[in-house]
Amino acid sequence: MADITLTVVGSDVGTITSTVSLGPVDSDRLMAYLMATHGSDADGNQRTPQQMIEAYWSKVTEGTLNNVLRYEQDQAAQSARDSVAPISVL
Repeated sequence: MADITLTVVGSDVGTITSTVSLGPVDSDRLMAYLMATHGSDADGNQRTPQQMIEAYWSKVTEGTLNNVLRYEQDQAAQSARDSVAPISVL
């Protein structure tokens, strides 16, 4: 069995926790995925289960923060587009 938990702590939101629970079969599937995708480092050294989860979580966090950056860039670009007055034809 496995629980996947995300906790967000911040001055505006307090503490928010969300947990997804997996049964034994799906937990085994998750660990097989982690082993296949994060089971060894760049030099081919075998990782412990803890290291596999940390490597996986690092990639999840990196992807999430990249999504935040793209969202903020899109918002800024839209603000810039909205601030440009159209050309008036007389």
